[in-house]
Amino acid sequence: MRKIGGSIEVHTDLGKGSLFAFSLPLTQAVVSSSLMSALVVEVNGQHFAIPETGINKIIRVNPQVDSDRIEGVEGRNVYRLRDRVLSIVHLEDALELPRTYIDKNGQVQIDRRERIADRRSTESKALSEKMASKRSGKDRRQTSSTLIVINFRKGFLVIMVDRVVGIEEVVVRGSPN
Repeated sequence: MRKIGGSIEVHTDLGKGSLFAFSLPLTQAVVSSSLMSALVVEVNGQHFAIPETGINKIIRVNPQVDSDRIEGVEGRNVYRLRDRVLSIVHLEDALELPRTYIDKNGQVQIDRRERIADRRSTESKALSEKMASKRSGKDRRQTSSTLIVINFRKGFLVIMVDRVVGIEEVVVRGSPN
């Protein structure tokens, strides 16, 4: 960073996090970098940026609404969006991180479920009644799932994240030749 005349400042608030401030000479920032708007999402307690230009839609799937749910088709999790069936990719799986979810208190929890598809859509009525007698309504996942629909090639890619943090302007620096 010193080679190009820049600096880094780190401000740490114990137990809350750290803020990193980067300063670059304007000529370096303009010549070798570009500024773009990105959607910042959280998975596994970490933040990641997705270029806003590729985002088609953000969907909050409410587990309490029967018509709005994630389903299982041929062993894959899918979401029906109008006339399309969209396959879901967990961002944690793509990044080889443990799967997590945000509980109703806003805390990150490890997700131990093998599948996220709503069991109501695939179980027989008799099995559903048997399971209902064993489970109380309290243990059903109460939090909604967040899906990011991204324009990908000539279709869509759906990424599941723990939560949307917000929109940020990010600096993207090209690799040196």
